[in-house]
Amino acid sequence: MSEISELERRITAAMDRIAKGVEGLGAAKDVAEPDADASGEVAGLQQALEDEKLANAQLEERLKALRAKLDKQEAEAELQINELKQAMAAMEAAQVQLKATSEELRGASETLREGAEGAADAALQAELEALKAERAAEAAETAAIAAALDTLIETADEKESA
Repeated sequence: MSEISELERRITAAMDRIAKGVEGLGAAKDVAEPDADASGEVAGLQQALEDEKLANAQLEERLKALRAKLDKQEAEAELQINELKQAMAAMEAAQVQLKATSEELRGASETLREGAEGAADAALQAELEALKAERAAEAAETAAIAAALDTLIETADEKESA
């Protein structure tokens, strides 16, 4: 953004110099008897005017390129944000399914514990595995949230530095 502001300032300064040169040309035409110095000055001012027009055109092209680059970066950031949102939605759906399965497993374990004493160890082992799987899903969700936050922070930093 500071580059765009700098380019806008330079364009404004160039336009001011052009306006002064045009005023100087008007004053030179008003002189009844132009002498050699005045015609040399007019030629110098015309050359300066052409130089400023060229510089102005170059600055405008550079400004267009910077704006296009900024638009591209914003589109890429938006795409990344959408991808992260989709990943988060998929993660949440998987976690809901895992929790439901875990609840069913706990119920089955409870039934097995009540029904057979020898099967209690197997049921406890299955419940332990289900709890581990649930914790792994929660860890994955936490990692996805952290990745989303990192991307958002990077995007914000890029916008601030641009």
